[in-house]
Amino acid sequence: MTQKVITITTTTAIDTKTDDFVETEYPVLNAYLDDGYSVQEIIPVLKPGGDTSTYAITFLLED
Repeated sequence: MTQKVITITTTTAIDTKTDDFVETEYPVLNAYLDDGYSVQEIIPVLKPGGDTSTYAITFLLED
């Protein structure tokens, strides 16, 4: 059994010019899922106070 830990940093900003929700794919995560890994745990990293609009999500993967 092999485990991988991937942290993805993304933004909370949604383009306010349209009312559409935009989906984003993460190629590295998708590649591991395509290789047979499965998500065992998702750990959201709380957004710090202040002006930042980015946050991180950590994925624990296992094959």
